[in-house]
Amino acid sequence: MPAKKKSRKKEENSPVRGRPRTQDYEESILKATFELLASKGFYGFSIDDIVEKTGVARTTIYRRWPSKATLAMNTILTLISPYLDFPEGLSLEEGMIKQMKGLAGIFQGDYGKVISSVIGAAQDDAELAKAIKDDYLRPRRKIAVEYIKQGKHTGEFPDVSDSEVEGFIDLLYGGLYFRLLLKHKKPGLDGLETWIRQVFQTIRKK
Repeated sequence: MPAKKKSRKKEENSPVRGRPRTQDYEESILKATFELLASKGFYGFSIDDIVEKTGVARTTIYRRWPSKATLAMNTILTLISPYLDFPEGLSLEEGMIKQMKGLAGIFQGDYGKVISSVIGAAQDDAELAKAIKDDYLRPRRKIAVEYIKQGKHTGEFPDVSDSEVEGFIDLLYGGLYFRLLLKHKKPGLDGLETWIRQVFQTIRKK
């Protein structure tokens, strides 16, 4: 009996032995970038460090991320953003408390080092500054604003204007980023819940 031939489709879909899948090398690059950002800061590492740490070719890295700035920003978005989602099934106030406690929590470790390093470096790097604004700050701010605006429909604070919501977002998050960037005080959980409740009390009085 002649041996059965392997289907062409199966052969085409089989990974090439010895060659890492795209997802695998992307994960290793992002992990290495995060570790280098946390230990050396944005200006302290180079793409060559990523090559040495992962074994991935420079051309492969630059094909996916055209600059160190885009790689650093993509690292933040991929590894940190999942921690920033607002929970479902809670009141807006309790949801904000839970989300901001999560944010303050990651700010205390290597995540905080990475974010502060990248934001600090952006002061002298126009490309990085644009990436932070376009890919991180503005989208995250928009989500937070829309979250607070739900109060108009749920009845939690129906009379708050859009401009006032913008101001409340500054009140809520400004202190955390101030502590993170200026090292004025550790961006921890002490007093955070009380502060959030005070801001929400102000919203309700509008």
